[in-house]
Amino acid sequence: MDFDKFTFRQIDADTQIKSFDCGDADLNDFLISDAVNYYKSMMALTYLLEDNEADKTVAYYSLLNDKIVFDPDEKKLWNRLNRRVANSKRRKEYPAVKIGRLAISKDYARK
Repeated sequence: MDFDKFTFRQIDADTQIKSFDCGDADLNDFLISDAVNYYKSMMALTYLLEDNEADKTVAYYSLLNDKIVFDPDEKKLWNRLNRRVANSKRRKEYPAVKIGRLAISKDYARK
């Protein structure tokens, strides 16, 4: 595969989305209809991998801020996590970055 024909970029307010179909209507719709709006409202950043020769979107993912919250039902797991954090820094919740959406075009799957 010739990697020079690909471009990796972040969506902005003026981004025109190239054709994309991953086989999942919800993931397709997010990219086409919502990704730019999520950027404008500062809810999520979406990154695109595009094939410049074929004029298609190869894949995308969205990142958003989130948090990990203590769940009393998962006390054993929470204790394992907290062992790696200094006592003075332990909290009932920790900031996190979440992958909100991740999709690869059917045309590029398994390549």
